Amino acid sequence: MSRFSERQVRPGLQRGDVLLEALLGVLITALVGAGMAHVASRISVSHRDAKIEALAVERMRDLLQNKGVALCTLPETDRQFTLPDGEVVTPEVDCREVAVSIELTLGEAAGAISTVTPDEIPREVILSVAAADLGLGDAEGQPALVVRTRQLPEEGS
Repeated sequence: MSRFSERQVRPGLQRGDVLLEALLGVLITALVGAGMAHVASRISVSHRDAKIEALAVERMRDLLQNKGVALCTLPETDRQFTLPDGEVVTPEVDCREVAVSIELTLGEAAGAISTVTPDEIPREVILSVAAADLGLGDAEGQPALVVRTRQLPEEGS
């Protein structure tokens, strides 16, 4: 026989070692399960936010491609789009003037010079939507989604 079973235990008293170990095992399993459920919920929220951001960027690119510089003069109702949850979002429009003139030399030998005035250069159009307007989970501190016609980085950035 085992040396543990040789001890004399008073009748009516249980040692409870096995019950205590089982309780501790259940507690640890519950903590691990709760942690996994929390991680799964955070992943689900992040996935939803990423899908909404991608949809908003797609809609703003579509507006820029189809309406272009006309966005600068269009009313708000013509630049709105709807999210899957039914919320209507209106992107902010920033139209910047171009204050530079460009000289193009078309043939140095012929000496032909053509000048393009700022009126002929298309304006830069910037569409932006704040994260809070999209109803994202962590809207605090998140930068706005920005889609613009300028492809090169701004000077100084």
